[in-house]
Amino acid sequence: KQLLEEAPTPTGIYDHHLQNHLITLQNNPELAAAFAKVIKAKKPMQLETIIAYKLASMGLVKLQGKEAFPSCQLYCLYFSVVV
Repeated sequence: KQLLEEAPTPTGIYDHHLQNHLITLQNNPELAAAFAKVIKAKKPMQLETIIAYKLASMGLVKLQGKEAFPSCQLYCLYFSVVV
């Protein structure tokens, strides 16, 4: 629990990793918009194939058939504020 409270902050242990993903998303607005929808969704959602593949290859989402869902709670916490 404490890890999830501290990890998405600028002093958290994953700050560099999260910032790298943030830069990638900021440089790709289409990816950022799709990922924002995924982390706000209550259940897995279908994305365009290429978008889903790119987000999955970044490790941001997991795919279940044709549907995507966030790969971890840390990404939901961090990116729900910055994307």
